[in-house]
Amino acid sequence: MEPDSGTQRPRRNTSLRTAILLPLASLVLLGFASSWTLYVLASRASMGGVVERLVLETTAVLEARLSRLLEAPRHVGITIAEFARQVEDPGASLDLFQRVFRSQLEEVPELNIAAIGFSDGEYAEAQRLGDGRILVGRAGRGTAGALESWICDEDGTPRELWASRSGYDPRSRPWYKLRVETGKPGWSTVYSYYSTGDLAVSAGYPILTRGEVRAVVSVTMTLRGIHDFLNTMPQARRGVLAVLDREGRVIAASGKFPVTLDAEGRLPSAEASGNYLLAKASALLPLKVKPETSIHRFRIEGERYISGISELRNDEWDLGWRVAAILPESEYTERMTESDVRGGFVFLLLLSLALFVAWLTVDGLTEPLTQLEAAVRDLASARFSEASSRTVQALAGRRDELGRLAASFEHMRTSLLASFETLKSSLGEKEVLLKEVHHRVKNNLQVISSMLSIQSGEIRDPRSLEAFAACQERIQAMAYVHEGVYQSGLYTEVEMDEYLGRICSSLRWSRAESAPGIDIRVDARDILLPLSQAIPCGLIVNELAVNALKHAFPGGRGGLVSVNLSREGTEYGLIVEDDGVGEGSSGTGVPGIGRTLVESLVSQLRGTVVAAPGPGGSGLRVEIRFRL
Repeated sequence: MEPDSGTQRPRRNTSLRTAILLPLASLVLLGFASSWTLYVLASRASMGGVVERLVLETTAVLEARLSRLLEAPRHVGITIAEFARQVEDPGASLDLFQRVFRSQLEEVPELNIAAIGFSDGEYAEAQRLGDGRILVGRAGRGTAGALESWICDEDGTPRELWASRSGYDPRSRPWYKLRVETGKPGWSTVYSYYSTGDLAVSAGYPILTRGEVRAVVSVTMTLRGIHDFLNTMPQARRGVLAVLDREGRVIAASGKFPVTLDAEGRLPSAEASGNYLLAKASALLPLKVKPETSIHRFRIEGERYISGISELRNDEWDLGWRVAAILPESEYTERMTESDVRGGFVFLLLLSLALFVAWLTVDGLTEPLTQLEAAVRDLASARFSEASSRTVQALAGRRDELGRLAASFEHMRTSLLASFETLKSSLGEKEVLLKEVHHRVKNNLQVISSMLSIQSGEIRDPRSLEAFAACQERIQAMAYVHEGVYQSGLYTEVEMDEYLGRICSSLRWSRAESAPGIDIRVDARDILLPLSQAIPCGLIVNELAVNALKHAFPGGRGGLVSVNLSREGTEYGLIVEDDGVGEGSSGTGVPGIGRTLVESLVSQLRGTVVAAPGPGGSGLRVEIRFRL
């Protein structure tokens, strides 16, 4: 009795569950891990580009806003210079200039001082104090060389003396002397206010009369004002924003304190600016080289920073200032890292949930699938037990996909079993019929050969007898094919070693009287050819072997005829050679009708034939190459 397939069920359930769960878990894990990894890599790559663009935009915004800030004193200076040229007696109109200066400072809050100094020492100004008040002041003959600053009423009329400083001469100030030297408008170097000592830079405009400087208009802004401007930008809270001159010295930097002059009265270098981050970064950045807008990445004490440096583009007077933004990358990536961690937790949660659902699903599928698998095994082994039939029929009653699958399998099983019986019966009948056909063809060819043999008994002409014998041999060669198919049961292919061996054995037996000392050897091991190729090959061997037996060994001498059929890839090679006297090397090496027959058979094989002397120059070697 065969063992019940149900005895193997526990092992099969475990195997099936593993077979489903393991690939599913691997795919889910690989999918989540790949997605999360690609997300992290893509976010990091895109964030790197975003950070660079943000820093470049910060640098560009800083440069644009600083350029606009510096445009204010230039434009106001142009306006005042044009006004001064239209005043008939500028030196006697100091009160008028004070009112104009005061109105300009009220309109442009970025300015600190607007002033004009004359070649005779007269001077007028308006100055913005730290608390926002605007004073007017003058110096010259009317003040005995002192610089007087007055508090004004709402109409701009001086009412109260606020301060008086003696010994002020505008012609000794840096902004005045530089314009006299150049004779052209431009920026001054950084200098200290006479009144407060604050560091400032001024836009100066010389007013010329017949090529001589008659007066200089100066509109200034303090470095503290630029410092305050840098601190208004939100990026200053995360890193450092700085303005530097072409020598790499600091004009202003964001932070708690504005820039002050060093012991030598010069602007401090970046290393000595007092700003810790700027001092550390200065050794890693090209602050003293004229920059194109560029991005630099570096580390300071293990933290990654990114910096953008740009030169002022709207710099008609060649001020030579440049801006630098130095920002920590962590300010941009901290939230990304937090998002990655949250994504990792979500990934693990979803993975666990997916595996749990998969386990429940597989557990509900394995039992019916195992039962169907056992039924398929029974059907594959050409048997189907009653237990398997009952199991499949029970599953077919389910109202789900498994039920439809089981019903389909039951229908397929019934159809296959019926088809198997029909096919077996039909195949048996066809095999018997085909075997009988080959048997009858072989017998008919034998009858034809026998009739030729009987007929040859009435012929006395040797040439006619030879022709009859050749026809018999050819017919016999074809008959051997059908005999081999009949005996072996192979209906599509012929074992060439046995087939060619029969042909050559028959020839050796039939020609034993005329060629007693000649041996024929055949080597075609492991070569199978279809009938359409085997019969032409057999007839070719028959013709070439007969030709060798007839002509290669005259005078009863002995020798060897060898037949070799081999295969190289898709190409076959048939070689028939002897060690006799030879027949020449042109054509097929076969005279008469045999030559025509060989050429026709080679053409039927779609092959080529070459005849040449054998090794050492003796005998004849005929080689035929063809493909299936």
